Amino acid sequence: MKNSRSVTLLEKAIEGRLSRRDTLAAMAGAGLVFAASPVYRATAATGEIDYITWAGYEEPVFWQDFIDKHGATVNYTFQGDEEEALTKVRAGFAADLMHPCTFISGKYRDAGIIRPIDVSRLSRWNDVIPELRTTDGVVIDGEVVFLPFDWLTSSVIYRTDLVDPAYGEEESWQLLFDERYKGRIAMYGGESGVVVAAMTLGIENVWSMTDDELAQCKALLEKQSELLRFYFVDPSNMEQAIRSGEVVAAYGWNFSYLSLKADGIPVGYMQAPKEGPIAWICGIAWTTVGDADEALVYDFLDAMLSPEAGRYLIDEWGVGHSNAESFALASDEAIENAFGSDPMDLLRRASVASPMSGELHERYVRLIEGVKLEAGL
Repeated sequence: MKNSRSVTLLEKAIEGRLSRRDTLAAMAGAGLVFAASPVYRATAATGEIDYITWAGYEEPVFWQDFIDKHGATVNYTFQGDEEEALTKVRAGFAADLMHPCTFISGKYRDAGIIRPIDVSRLSRWNDVIPELRTTDGVVIDGEVVFLPFDWLTSSVIYRTDLVDPAYGEEESWQLLFDERYKGRIAMYGGESGVVVAAMTLGIENVWSMTDDELAQCKALLEKQSELLRFYFVDPSNMEQAIRSGEVVAAYGWNFSYLSLKADGIPVGYMQAPKEGPIAWICGIAWTTVGDADEALVYDFLDAMLSPEAGRYLIDEWGVGHSNAESFALASDEAIENAFGSDPMDLLRRASVASPMSGELHERYVRLIEGVKLEAGL
């Protein structure tokens, strides 16, 4: 069932009252995943590039150098999430490039659908933030399995006029489990909900838990379910509830915080909860099933690393870029709002989403889906 918020956004999109980016987000939120036609044809003799990515990431600014060199963009298809993209490729969709994040890159590799990238063929590889070049999930068994491109954090979003976020002298994920706000908390309904429970419990390795640790998380999530207004998958549902005051604290991302703040909502975002934020590192994986020209692929990857592409990502979206030089081009205000005074320090303190086996990932998903089902949410 499509949520009413997304349907409303789609109606506005049809009437021409939304920006291009908002229209794409509305379509993704409503579960409408589709292929978009390329603006130009690639001039490379061996063909074009087919790319599965998130709605909004088809903006030419991200690969302008590639357009300038080849007079071409790419054929792109939108994904609702990484699982959907994996299913598409397994079913025979011959994508050349995909856009996964670190937590699922191991599952992609185990499925045999992505190949290593020879970073010596990338002119900008040495400009990539050092932590991103070596992080688990970007590198598996000594091989770079996807090009780090974008990164962001998730933490707690809250109404500054309606809640007290401090626990002692520090902010904490505990706010999402606080009985004082019963009925006014929203929680993300995916695997990261399990991770948040683990961080709140002080479990050390939240991306690879034992049976006992998962049982502890389940017990805490069951208690939390009694406090929730709702679970959500589409961020627009959470953002609207924060705006209205229906929800006063929620799991969220820095881009949601920036959107709410821009609307004048009295809202805060825990950039440094005592347990640490979660960092999501995503990028471009080269598949084993596509047939794009190899030189064309490397030119596209190099273009995605341009600092100009990164400046747009930071200034317009509040999302981090892998090229460290991008932060020198971006506005100080955009950096401060999205990452605080030191983006690299924020990245180092975060719990980076680590690769999970397909079996373990499915256990996390089944756990929270079971809690949701029992709670009737």
